Amino acid sequence: MSVTDDGKSLKIRWSNDNHESTYDLAWLQSHAYNPRIEPPAPAKRPKKLWGASIADKLPIVQYDEVMSSEEGLAKWLENMDVYGIAFVDGTPPTPEATEALGRRVSFIRETHYGGFWDFTANLEHGDTAYTTLGLPAHTDTTYFSDPIGLQLFHLLEHRGTGGSSLYVDGFYVAEKLRKLHPWAYETLTTFPVTAHSAGDPT
Repeated sequence: MSVTDDGKSLKIRWSNDNHESTYDLAWLQSHAYNPRIEPPAPAKRPKKLWGASIADKLPIVQYDEVMSSEEGLAKWLENMDVYGIAFVDGTPPTPEATEALGRRVSFIRETHYGGFWDFTANLEHGDTAYTTLGLPAHTDTTYFSDPIGLQLFHLLEHRGTGGSSLYVDGFYVAEKLRKLHPWAYETLTTFPVTAHSAGDPT
């Protein structure tokens, strides 16, 4: 038994008939069952925590670049992975273009609101998103047993004043809290807090 010069294969010469077999090491690794040999975990990109200064250099890619090339899509996904937030500039202001952008990444999950949907401040649901109220910093779908992994927002039309978006890096806040008030950090990361959706009036 020997390893080939390039280090990628294993050669075995069988004693009963002198036959020689060659096995690709990657194939052997993926077919090892006792014990199972897991492939090495891919290297993770370092995350970049951010505060208000991110406004000076937002992680932006262009819509046409995302939709027409794998490189553009990869850059968008890299921004999501590194910053936890990513902007796509130049998206046509239509539900169809917005949905196509979302499907460029993945399928769209169905919820009690539907799959992909557009809405306005028409009080259709018992949710402050359907009002003209300003929303402070918050986390969406904390009341789901399986909260969303990625959320896409696109302002299709705006009339009047207001409507600015507020984004917060929760990990940046948590790190600040851990350093400044470790007792509060410990409480918030270990004490379970229940949540539920109040739902629509019956």
